[in-house]
Amino acid sequence: MRAMQEAIERRMERAASQKFTIKKEGNHYEVLSHKSGNKYDVEVSPNRCSCPDFESNGLGTCKHVEAVKARFSMKLSEAKVDHSEFERQYNEFLKETSQKKTHMNKFKKSATLKHPLYPYQQKGAAFLAAMEKAMLADEMGLGKTPQAIAACIVLGDKIKTALVVCPASLKSQWKNEIEKFCDKKAVVIDGTGEKRKKLFGEDSFFKIMNYELLLKNFSDVEKSNFDLIILDEAQRIKNWKAKRTQLIKKLSPPYAFVLTGTPVENRLEELYSITEFLDRRVFGPAWLFMDKHVVKDEWGKIIGYKNISEMREKIEKIMLRRKKSEVLKDLPERIDSNYYVELTEQQAKLHSEMASDFRKIINAIKMAAENEEELPQKLIFKMFGLLHKMREACDDAYLINGKKSFSSKLDELEQIAEEMDGHKFIVFSEWERMTQLIEKRLETAGIKCVRLHGSLSTKQRAKVINKFMQDDKTRCFVSTDAGGLGLNLQAADYVINFDLPWNPATIEQRIGRAHRIGQKSVVNVINLIAENSVEQRVEFMLKAKKELASAVLDGGSFAKNDIMELVKIFEKL
Repeated sequence: MRAMQEAIERRMERAASQKFTIKKEGNHYEVLSHKSGNKYDVEVSPNRCSCPDFESNGLGTCKHVEAVKARFSMKLSEAKVDHSEFERQYNEFLKETSQKKTHMNKFKKSATLKHPLYPYQQKGAAFLAAMEKAMLADEMGLGKTPQAIAACIVLGDKIKTALVVCPASLKSQWKNEIEKFCDKKAVVIDGTGEKRKKLFGEDSFFKIMNYELLLKNFSDVEKSNFDLIILDEAQRIKNWKAKRTQLIKKLSPPYAFVLTGTPVENRLEELYSITEFLDRRVFGPAWLFMDKHVVKDEWGKIIGYKNISEMREKIEKIMLRRKKSEVLKDLPERIDSNYYVELTEQQAKLHSEMASDFRKIINAIKMAAENEEELPQKLIFKMFGLLHKMREACDDAYLINGKKSFSSKLDELEQIAEEMDGHKFIVFSEWERMTQLIEKRLETAGIKCVRLHGSLSTKQRAKVINKFMQDDKTRCFVSTDAGGLGLNLQAADYVINFDLPWNPATIEQRIGRAHRIGQKSVVNVINLIAENSVEQRVEFMLKAKKELASAVLDGGSFAKNDIMELVKIFEKL
């Protein structure tokens, strides 16, 4: 087979172009790769190597075997690929999955959670638990997180420890969801290298970490021997050549769940890469998958795909995917989620400097109150001014210094927008300059937008609204709070609050543009909140002190009791 021969030739080329130190050790060879720093044991006649590629490629050789062959001018045994072996492995996989699916009903009835699941979520949890290694590919907003948590509970004593790997912005949300649905302890892995090592040593059922830290703490992950690994937003391992992907695929826990609303973003090879983490038998080695499903031109560039139905049939054995339209009767009218993002270095520096000045003002106000003096109005206005500036810094450093855009929220928004798979959405920000930056970022990413702000004439405003409602290609409506009232934007079923306004009523006005009578879809509301910042205090105030938010920050009341209540909320900055 030509594809097999090409795969072998590529390994021969790597053996010739890369550097290896090879030592003969009895009847085998020790091969040190200068590129990775890893050592592998190689045997000849028959060929064998301890590297992951040899174990998975089905070729009977690898670059390390070929390096030994070239170094010692040896004629090693010819690489022979028995295709019936691939068929045997796939049939074994089919038999296993069929047997596992017979247990789904049993699992569906055995979850005891603190918070009930919707019927389709019960099915999803049962599917993950029964399959043991599976992909949950529900459309965004259908609650993949609680389904995975429920599956852990359903499995009971079979799982003692679980690792959740997710984007940094979702770590806090995972911890909150775990605490909402069950009594299992969850620890978020973050902080300095020393702190992270200590956190790995803590006694907890769930450990939660982001993909970036996995590279830094891979040895700790390996040593922990987790019973279950959950990859959230698993499209992060779509590139099979990336170091992060290769490391993750070295892990082989007894149970594995991958969660993604977009299993295929651009290319079918991405789906192959994600599936390979679960079970290599589904599609076989990469070279075989490429030969069966990928079409290349004469220069080797991918120009199309083939045998799609066969591929779909295979992936459906371990994948469950539902769209909102399929489960609409089970869903509430509105789903709210908070996404927590870490400030960039530039944002954090600006926020820290202003927080330092803010604390001095707070102390001066507290001192005046303790001495039963009138609260100095000048300091109160300065306090509000700094709160305003810190909130701007949480959106983008550019809003403060006007130099260059540094915004973790923009990075997160682009990821979210790409995962929405054709849905229309509204993005609100309090600041017009921020809406300009949002529009520019999304347009650069290939997402067509319109933007509404207070400077538009009535005619221009109507044109913007009509384009969003009627043009299928225009997916995003970016707006200041000038668009928070009087608009009917039911073409959107996602509302993203890029920043949280002071007044709870303003949030409801924003959401009301899409979540209104006549809306036939569930509306998902996403709040982007900067971690360890003024925004988390605003979040607290919106939840617990709604009257204070409305009276002090929107109505302009400076009653002493209100101001001191506000000081209590923000003094921990």
